Amino acid sequence: MKKFILVLIVIFCFLVGVPTNYKDLDKMLLVTSIIIDVDDEGTYNIFVEGFAPTTSTSGIKQEGQRTIINVKEKDTSEIINRISSQSNLTINYTHNRVILFTKKAAAEGIDDIMDLFVSAEEFVIRNYVGIWDSNPETIDDIKLNGEKFFGLYLVAQLNNAHTMASNNFNTTIRRLYNDSSIGSKITVLPVIRTKRTNAGDSLEIKCNSILKDFKYVGEIASKDVVTTNMMMNEAKSAAISARNPDSTNNTVGLRMTKCKAKTYYDYKDGVFIIKKHLKVHAIYRGTQGKIKLTDENIQQIQKDAEANINFSCYKIFNEYKEKNVDLIKAQENFYRRFPAESKKNNNILKNTMLQVETNVIIDFASDPKNITF
Repeated sequence: MKKFILVLIVIFCFLVGVPTNYKDLDKMLLVTSIIIDVDDEGTYNIFVEGFAPTTSTSGIKQEGQRTIINVKEKDTSEIINRISSQSNLTINYTHNRVILFTKKAAAEGIDDIMDLFVSAEEFVIRNYVGIWDSNPETIDDIKLNGEKFFGLYLVAQLNNAHTMASNNFNTTIRRLYNDSSIGSKITVLPVIRTKRTNAGDSLEIKCNSILKDFKYVGEIASKDVVTTNMMMNEAKSAAISARNPDSTNNTVGLRMTKCKAKTYYDYKDGVFIIKKHLKVHAIYRGTQGKIKLTDENIQQIQKDAEANINFSCYKIFNEYKEKNVDLIKAQENFYRRFPAESKKNNNILKNTMLQVETNVIIDFASDPKNITF
């Protein structure tokens, strides 16, 4: 009986609350994206995109007027109040999708301004964070094909890019704070810019930026992000190439459909050893020149693809190790697994050794044996 009464109370609260929410929506500006810039004097230039949904007796109409609020303020403690004062509607951050910083703002450091927005009521820490590499003043003029709102368009594109190519990091506010609070305090954010053509505007993921202690310190190419995502067990799909066994000057194209990374750690004689075992499933996409898919040729393609992946892993790790950029979270994992030793060494990256073993499996929809392409 008590459970039945509790259910009735919940249903009643829901039914009573819905009309109130409808009425409240008429008085709200729902934020979808935020872009933050800073000038030479340290004044923040902030652009807030939002929309005000309209309601009727039949319910909510999601389509609303796109609104851009622009605020310039040096005192960070006043930014939220200044944004609210620019509209007769209540600013609501629940539906915000992304917060972007220009390179200049990121180079100054984003922790103070991030703390400000994160502490704001209704701000969601699942929002994406990125670097904006175009003029923020043009945000009001962007005309995106198929989508009125910049924030919604960008998040869909980031998700598609990560799923189809794994060439970007989809970093949320939660991940930004986690990455920046432990280990080497390195995090990676996608760099986005406007691409304008006669057919209309679009957004382009140019590359990825590296932040250390919440400050922009450099960039990482998209092709390097693919390999890094594979090592960090975050790759969804990617292009893989191998030599054509029947024509060694040509290549075979594969599409990775699944990548499972297992990581093992060891510490010997002052050296932190990270062992990455990658199991990669791929499908055949095509070839340059002719090829006969015999068992021997398939095995050779798999071995060559494995060697290429291993080479890329070592190359990227060592290249960024020399720059003291810890892409594979060596310091964090050293701290977690060898806490006593980590107290004596707060920069284990220089004494870290990477070992990679890759197993590539080419999946075919039907038996490809002896088929010639």
